[in-house]
Amino acid sequence: MPFEHDTKSIVKTIARNDITKNRIKKVFSIITISLATTLLMALAMFESGYEISKDRLAAGQPQIIFSEVSDQQVSLLRSDEHIETIVVTDAKNGYDAQVTIIDAAKMTQYGFTTVVNKIASQYNIRRVITNELFMDSLPDGGLLNQKNAIIVAISFFVIFISALVIYNIFYLSITNQVQQFGQLRTIGMTQKQIKKVIRYERKHLCRISIPVGLLIGGFIGYLLQPNGWDWVCAIILSVLIALIITFVVKISLSKPAKLASSISPISSSKYIGGMNNYSTPHKLKRKLSPLGLSMISIIANWKKEIVSLLSLGLCGLLFVLAATYSASIDVEAIVEKEIYQYGQFIIDTTEEYNQIPEKLDSLLQNIKLIPGVNTVKQIMETDIEWSTINTIGDDQLSIITASDFSTIQSFIQEGETDYQTMVNSKEVLVVSGLDDISIGSTVVFSFGDGVDPTYTVGAILDSNIYSNTAIYGGWFLIPEELIPGSSGNFTVSVTLVVAADNTALKDVETSLKVLLDDFGGLSFTTMQEAVAARNVTVKQVSMAIISITLLLLFFSIITFTSTIITSIATRKREYAMLQSIGMQRKQVEVMALGESILLAVGSLLITLFLGIIGGQIMIRAMNDMGIFYLSYTFPLRLYAIYCLSTLFTIMLITFSAFRAMQKVSLVDRLRITE
Repeated sequence: MPFEHDTKSIVKTIARNDITKNRIKKVFSIITISLATTLLMALAMFESGYEISKDRLAAGQPQIIFSEVSDQQVSLLRSDEHIETIVVTDAKNGYDAQVTIIDAAKMTQYGFTTVVNKIASQYNIRRVITNELFMDSLPDGGLLNQKNAIIVAISFFVIFISALVIYNIFYLSITNQVQQFGQLRTIGMTQKQIKKVIRYERKHLCRISIPVGLLIGGFIGYLLQPNGWDWVCAIILSVLIALIITFVVKISLSKPAKLASSISPISSSKYIGGMNNYSTPHKLKRKLSPLGLSMISIIANWKKEIVSLLSLGLCGLLFVLAATYSASIDVEAIVEKEIYQYGQFIIDTTEEYNQIPEKLDSLLQNIKLIPGVNTVKQIMETDIEWSTINTIGDDQLSIITASDFSTIQSFIQEGETDYQTMVNSKEVLVVSGLDDISIGSTVVFSFGDGVDPTYTVGAILDSNIYSNTAIYGGWFLIPEELIPGSSGNFTVSVTLVVAADNTALKDVETSLKVLLDDFGGLSFTTMQEAVAARNVTVKQVSMAIISITLLLLFFSIITFTSTIITSIATRKREYAMLQSIGMQRKQVEVMALGESILLAVGSLLITLFLGIIGGQIMIRAMNDMGIFYLSYTFPLRLYAIYCLSTLFTIMLITFSAFRAMQKVSLVDRLRITE
């Protein structure tokens, strides 16, 4: 008959029986594959949900508003080849045209901005309002941002650890089934058929684990980003992750399958409890205590045990690096790099520009009279609309004085000028980064009251002025003498920075509070309050980072304990043989427990050693990148908690697994052949 030699049903039956009998292998393989699938699905759905939610919010809004356009400009916009839709509404000075650009969602931020600027320049439109939410939904055209890089790194890490654990579980199981595979070879089973048994087990485990992981991961992703849920995206990601996990499991089982198929009937008959793979140490005199036997077992099976060490040690390393980053953040250094570099106390107010002298002059004089006060720095900014020949926008304008210019002058990148020249020639300073603006360009400022004076760009400033001075936040800086007298009714935000002697901080703070009670509309903040507020933010960020690594650490501990339980379950006969030749039950238990603890301690030492070196390299690299607020600090407390938690968990799991094994009688365990 054509099907006379078809052994597919026999192979499947043997595989089903093996899965049914080896429940430990089945359970922990399913847990490992499901956890890996869950983590990948949750990460993927979180990231896609975040992007989709941004796109959906931006979709219901116009991409660009060309404001205060004329009838002729509206007609030109309607016929422009780049514009997809246009909605025109009445405005104070003409019309507002709400516009969407053809294929804008496929553009980068730079490409979209280029198209918009081209339209505005072509039709001489001076006022353009960009939908920042839509801009944020566009890619910047560069490499993956930091968030995406972290998610990709975590995903690869999960895949790598999962592959190690699945390999270890099946390796332990197959080394315990040497005699079984040898017997199957004796009765005529080929190497190809044995590989099919392993392959069927793999498919069976994946059919159970992957759907469970996808459902749980998808649910977690929905909870994290409910507004970003999309069924099409979820299905595509599910298929992609299922293929990835299936491939990872296949690769992980390739070597165990090769090992199982290479077993010959003769070698299997000589195999006893996995001892054939032991490498004999050269040392002849060894201490045969329970802990000594644990060490001998680890050394003899070092190739197998290295997988367990790596799985826990690498996840522990990631946790230590995250904790090192959090512990190394110097919050005071962050605050001191901000506006507090000029003083310990901040006074803020918002006033009409023409009312500033009568209100603040008296306040400034009284502050300077307080004992312990060294200097008082005044900062003024206002919101303006600006335009050049080809570009328009709105931004902050910093109003500077002659005393400010000495600080600003060191950041001049192009051009030569001084404060008096700026006043005499009606010059302003512009920070580098604005297209179509160079030295000599004219710029028109609108202060909101109908007065639109024109100025000339006198010099270009280095953009480092933002980070180094922590004061000037806008594109333009203007001398206070150039503010038109007829424009004195616009709103200005004023900040006074008070610097005091460190020995008199308390007294100065008390005096300032008493003084400010006599003035209305003023807010008062101390450097200590700023540090406390920043501490809250830093702790939130740190907790988010550590939480992600804790999730991976939890995954690693589970997979590590699964290999311990699998190892104990597959070595029942070995432990029974030791008891049969005189070892007490307690001694065998100490041996099993000692082996687990030695592996855990080894992984913790790997984590400590690599964590210290890696942490220093990481902080130094970040310092070189300009992240000044990091000062290497090893997270000793978190590492100690991690060590105690890991050891306690592993001891508890090992003790429980060994006690469960002891419920089977010694005779029955000696009879185990697979």
